[in-house]
Amino acid sequence: MASARDIASALSGEGNGRSAASASADSAAAARRGRRRVWLDRLATLTVRAGGFGIIASILAILIFIVVEVMPLIGGAAVTLSRVDPLPGPAVRAVVADEFGTHVAALDESGTVRVLRVADGVIAVEQALGDGAHGLVSAQVPPGTNLLTGATTDGRVLLMPVQWDAHFEAQQRVVTPSLANATLVNRSVNE
Repeated sequence: MASARDIASALSGEGNGRSAASASADSAAAARRGRRRVWLDRLATLTVRAGGFGIIASILAILIFIVVEVMPLIGGAAVTLSRVDPLPGPAVRAVVADEFGTHVAALDESGTVRVLRVADGVIAVEQALGDGAHGLVSAQVPPGTNLLTGATTDGRVLLMPVQWDAHFEAQQRVVTPSLANATLVNRSVNE
């Protein structure tokens, strides 16, 4: 059995050959490790909190962005007329424009197709839809096409495709319009 003296010497470090200075150094090292652990723990806590606040802030920023982008949809649309360019010739019955908005092809009631450059109003191409002897009763552009159609007073239906050739010259887009010959779709029964 161990006596009280052996237990006391073991606790004080005398029994295993360790000195009091060594025990003091161990306790100082343990204190430093403890302070370092507390500091790292606080740093980790701050990092986790900052990450959490960052996530919440980013979600709120996304929400604010969505609200700002949707707000114009709630109000009414405002359209302002910047200018009105008169088209040459008789009253226009059908109009088709190129996808870049540089040219407009207009079919008037006399059956003439004029392609105008929007920037300066110059006629780029002009061609009669039919023989010119008969005016148009109606004209239109079928949705989703560049096809001018016209019905004449003698019962004919004529089609004229408008083609837009877009290419680049010296870093600038150039659109060149062209009109194909009119195609006769049907004839009236009286002819």
